[in-house]
Amino acid sequence: MEPKEQIRERIDVVDLVGEYLTLKGAGQGAFKALCPFHGEKTPSFHVNRQKQIWHCFGCDKGGDIFAFVMEMEGMEFREALQHLAQKAGVELPKYDRKSSDDSSRLKAINGFAEAVYRKYLLSDAGKEASDYLEGRGIPSELAEKFGIGYAPKGWDNLMKIAQQKKIGSGELMQAGLALKSKRGTMIDRFRHRLMIPLRDRHGATLGFTGRVLDPEDNPKYMNSPQTPVYDKSTMLFGLDLAKTAIKTEKAVIVVEGNLDVVASHKAGVEHIVASSGTALTDRQINILKRYTTQLIFAFDTDAAGFEAARRGMRLASELGCDVRVASIPPEMGKDPDDVVQKDPEAWRTIVSEHVDKMTFFFDRLVASVDPNDVQGKKLAGKEFLPEVAALADKIEREHWTKRFAETLDLPLQTVRDLVAGKKVEKRPARPVQEASSEPEAPRLPQADKTVELMFSLAWKDWQALKLLVDELSDEVFADQTYRNLYVQLVFLYNAGNSSPNKSLFEAVRTHISAKEPGLTPLVDRIALAGEHYLAANTTSQRDATPLHDLMVQVKERSKKARRDRVLAELKRAEHAGDTDRITELTRQYQSLL
Repeated sequence: MEPKEQIRERIDVVDLVGEYLTLKGAGQGAFKALCPFHGEKTPSFHVNRQKQIWHCFGCDKGGDIFAFVMEMEGMEFREALQHLAQKAGVELPKYDRKSSDDSSRLKAINGFAEAVYRKYLLSDAGKEASDYLEGRGIPSELAEKFGIGYAPKGWDNLMKIAQQKKIGSGELMQAGLALKSKRGTMIDRFRHRLMIPLRDRHGATLGFTGRVLDPEDNPKYMNSPQTPVYDKSTMLFGLDLAKTAIKTEKAVIVVEGNLDVVASHKAGVEHIVASSGTALTDRQINILKRYTTQLIFAFDTDAAGFEAARRGMRLASELGCDVRVASIPPEMGKDPDDVVQKDPEAWRTIVSEHVDKMTFFFDRLVASVDPNDVQGKKLAGKEFLPEVAALADKIEREHWTKRFAETLDLPLQTVRDLVAGKKVEKRPARPVQEASSEPEAPRLPQADKTVELMFSLAWKDWQALKLLVDELSDEVFADQTYRNLYVQLVFLYNAGNSSPNKSLFEAVRTHISAKEPGLTPLVDRIALAGEHYLAANTTSQRDATPLHDLMVQVKERSKKARRDRVLAELKRAEHAGDTDRITELTRQYQSLL
């Protein structure tokens, strides 16, 4: 049996979804919940134990256990497969065993270092670091949540403990935890620093940020070097702790510093990540887009922070994000950490009152300029008009062009010419780094309640499917997707029940997954259609709306649509005076009555 099927056998979809959501029973192995992928007050998220699938009739997302983890955790298929394999105790074939083993080893070593640094923080040697945390208002439970520790003074404290655990100096160096001294000896990379673990979105420690405790030391922040597991261009500090909150809030706050994220959690604002002091990259933005497309920037208010934010906002907009800005009033400090130290409630207010990026740029670069100040107007044009030129939407571009002209008392056509002359360099598309082994599903057709209930009832047993195959033809389906599904059901029925131990639904899903994998999401939606559409009906699905009646409705709708088409053609023929065509169309119309 394939590992994927072994995983499906060992992990129940209801149990898995129940680890994330509060499920309420809906009878006969069916459960409902509020969807985690869109806001709703009435549950439209269905999970079925017999069918081992889930579907939301509000946002139209659905699938099996793999699809749920991919959506909930923002994973690619291979990541979800590995995650669930570990959960199920299923061994996957190693495509690159050495590379995989090396990565696991380096992550384990960094995890070991995190535990060592934590013990030092809680020891007498870590008093200065503990006092620093207390002075920053970071309580012990928050420090534990983020795994914050302390690298003590001395040249080889970590190395000595690592040797006892059979971790060699070469491995420590490869993990970014040791380096060669000027004398050629191996020493600890981090010494007398507050240690903040850098974790991937699944919680594995890949590296560290070390903050100085002695003001004379440099640099103020030292990050792990690039390693086989740590890549600063993909690292988003705090994402492992922010994922659920991001989905709940449908937005993510992007800040510059790691301690800004820690402070924000103290204020109860958890949908937040940090770019760790670097300009936001396209790879980081694409990771965030797995969870939300609304990015709220709250970078430092100094010049460097503003420029970093501007580059990140431009890039996020190019990649299709809804870019917003949470502005920190100057009197509250220069970063989120300053705000939280003064007033946690103020930080909650600031992030809730975000504005779109163009309003932010206009207020900062244009609004306060004196229309009589020629140099000020020139500078405002230099700073603001490239942002206008970069806008893809013509209406939005014209709006801000007019606002700029009116505010600075300039002829509108002059400003239009300036905007047209601002060449915005388009970034080349980045090649895809990793492809999913799962086929990409096409967009589902808008649900036709009658058709989907009919299919749902036809999958109750082979006799019901026989009725569907015998009484209908593919011509009754106006939508090509439904037509393709019907054709595949005919193939399945004519092939017979080759798997007598499978339910009809399992046979349908297996056949569709093999022959028309793009239709699998539609199959899952249809399978739960009865539960969703007839939830308020106390009678059984079969008694509530007999399959035969639904088939009659579908055939009558199809016949009416054909009559309407023939009648329209008949009117055109009469207008053209085409007597032969009129005779033929009249005969066709009468046959459809």
